[in-house]
Amino acid sequence: MSREKLPTGPCGGPNHNKHMCALADEYFHVNCPDQYRGMVKDAEFKCLFCARVAKSKSNLCYPAEL
Repeated sequence: MSREKLPTGPCGGPNHNKHMCALADEYFHVNCPDQYRGMVKDAEFKCLFCARVAKSKSNLCYPAEL
C-alpha cells in the first residue's frame, strides 16, 4: 500500500467499539486480560493505522494479513 493510501485515523464505523484500538482506550487489555489474550494469540492480521494485531480481522479498523 502506498503512503498516500494509508489511513489517517480510526475507522469510526458502527463496529469500531469492537476494534483493538477502541478496546485499548477502555483498558480492555487490563480489565479483561484473558479475553484480550484470546483475541491476539496467533494473530493473523495487523491494523494499517494503529499497528495492533489480532486473530480476527473484524477486530481491526484497517486489517492487513501478517
